Amino acid sequence: MSDSSEPAVQSDSPDYDPRSGEIVVGLQRLLGYRVGAWSDGFCRMVLPLDERHLNRFSGVHGGIYATLADAAGGFSGCYPDTPGLRRRCVTLSLTTNFLSQPGDGLLAAEAQVRGGGRSIFFSDIEIRDGGGLLLCTASGTFRYREPLPARPGEGPPPA
Repeated sequence: MSDSSEPAVQSDSPDYDPRSGEIVVGLQRLLGYRVGAWSDGFCRMVLPLDERHLNRFSGVHGGIYATLADAAGGFSGCYPDTPGLRRRCVTLSLTTNFLSQPGDGLLAAEAQVRGGGRSIFFSDIEIRDGGGLLLCTASGTFRYREPLPARPGEGPPPA
């Protein structure tokens, strides 16, 4: 957990994600996924695969797909709309459909908000490998939470 006494992170730090304008923490840092593109109602997360992501049969663990779908789906509805604040959400439901294994070492999850209102939004997610093979589909229901101030060193995503 973090508090307001966190040190500022420089924009050239590996812990700073220039595409989101946020500091990379927790599970995102552990697994290595990053924001590839982010705009209002859309997010693309990318994950270069390595041995951390494999199950005991040397395939990508289903939890990796679910985590990437959850992260992209949540980000898709939380593009910042107020300077200095981070929009937040919590996942209410996530349904995943596992279709294939990747043909290369990259996963890319694209999430699109499909509807919702003031407190809840719905996102559809597709995960593909670097060659475009569809690996997983997901749909998520997310509830907005109160926004938080940006952490030291964070700023708005680039335009």
